[in-house]
Amino acid sequence: LLAFANYENRFLCYYEPNYLNIDGSLDNKYTVNSLIGGFHLSYRWEEFSFHLGSDYSFDALESNRDLGNPQRHTSTSMAKSIYNGKFLRAEIAIFNQVYIDNNRPLGHNNTYSKFHPQLSIYTSDELLKNWQFFAWYKPSSRPPSFNDLYFSQVGNKELEPEETTQLNAGFKYLTSLKNVHLTFQAKERLDAIKEFTSLGSGYKIAMKDLAIRGAGDILGDEQSGFIDAIGMDLYMKLLNEAID
Repeated sequence: LLAFANYENRFLCYYEPNYLNIDGSLDNKYTVNSLIGGFHLSYRWEEFSFHLGSDYSFDALESNRDLGNPQRHTSTSMAKSIYNGKFLRAEIAIFNQVYIDNNRPLGHNNTYSKFHPQLSIYTSDELLKNWQFFAWYKPSSRPPSFNDLYFSQVGNKELEPEETTQLNAGFKYLTSLKNVHLTFQAKERLDAIKEFTSLGSGYKIAMKDLAIRGAGDILGDEQSGFIDAIGMDLYMKLLNEAID
């Protein structure tokens, strides 16, 4: 069982003194408050594994423009079953996407709900060595973001999600090369990817990469070397001396 929650506050300002419209120059300010949460449950029984999850987010926009007080509720629920056989791997899932936009001062209230079935099949290495055949069908939808709806001079557009349907079939040839030696930095990067696999680990991977390759010379195109070797404090001191 995995559960998570996150709160974000984002501020955005569009300022262009040379762009004139009815209200004068372009000086738009936006603040978006977002609350995100959800859970994911997994269970395995012999060759089968089952996944159940639901994500929910609430977004509210405040602006110095006359946009009202737009709010959005988003819910994505998923149920998936996976079969890992000797010769075949099959996945079947059903997704339910719900979007509710509400902007009472402007009389804007739209609701969208749709189920999306997904199916994918892959052959295993036991069936055809070094070859893998696959086919998958994945419909989905994406609603316009607050940026699409309100962060322009038009604003207050309708909620019309983009519908996409992906149907793919093909094959892969898989092989491994012998006597391949990784460089020290390549091995360090692979170890970092293996270590940081949890939700929200992108920042940790980026910091590890920064420590591996160095932060770089902001006054030129040279790399600074390994920060860990001298420590961040000493690195920042040397950087300040180089700037001064």
